[in-house]
Amino acid sequence: MQISREQIGRMLVWLGVLTWVPYILLTIAGRSLPILPFLTVHLTGVIGGTKLRRSKISGSSEQSRSIMPLQRRISNALLLIGIITWGVYFLMKSYLGEQVEIMPFLIIHLSGIFGGILLRFNLNSLRVFRNQDSQSRDELLQ
Repeated sequence: MQISREQIGRMLVWLGVLTWVPYILLTIAGRSLPILPFLTVHLTGVIGGTKLRRSKISGSSEQSRSIMPLQRRISNALLLIGIITWGVYFLMKSYLGEQVEIMPFLIIHLSGIFGGILLRFNLNSLRVFRNQDSQSRDELLQ
């Protein structure tokens, strides 16, 4: 059995996301943990997995870009906002030296990432349905 790049990418993304489960559970239990190892695994899994999955999908990107360009731009903007949020957080915390509450930044991050992913998933679903509709029409015409 051969594992594809997309499957490896998907596993890495899930590893990166699920990294936070033990961190959150141990933090709730009262343990004080350093965040850097968890953040490193999270970013490595999510970025690496996304790159692997993207290289597999790159052949269809030209076709999916022609479908609903406004929604695609909104999806990209939401994802970008979700990522850039942490730049603002670390700038305020490290450079300005302010005491910054992390929860508002986490909410913005998760809202942007989940919103962008859901919109992207919706666009890919519409592309698949449109392809099926055009194949059905072609079959009916034959």
